[in-house]
Amino acid sequence: FRSDFVDVCFDTDGVFSMEEVCKIIKLPYGRNTMLQKLRDLNTFLKSNTPNQKFISNGYFKVVEQLIDTNKFKKLVSTTYATQKGLAYIHKILIENGK
Repeated sequence: FRSDFVDVCFDTDGVFSMEEVCKIIKLPYGRNTMLQKLRDLNTFLKSNTPNQKFISNGYFKVVEQLIDTNKFKKLVSTTYATQKGLAYIHKILIENGK
C-alpha cells in the first residue's frame, strides 16, 4: 500500500483540496472528521486553517479570495495540501493509525 500511495502522491502536480486528500489517501471518514483529527494533533487551528509552522514548512497553502456580493465583500480562505502535506497527513493519520 505504501508504494501505491507514493506513486499517487508524486505523479501529481500542484495542491489538493481537503476533500481530495481524503480520497487520495483513502481515509475511512470524510473531510470534517479529518480536520477534527488534525485540530486534535495541533496541525490545524479551530478556524480549520493550518498552524503557521506547517504553512512555513511547505505542507499547506492557504489561498485567500475576495468574494463580492451585492451587499458586501467577504474574504474567504481555502486551505490546500501540497505533496509534502499529503505525505504528512498520510503518515500521521494512516501509518500512525489515527
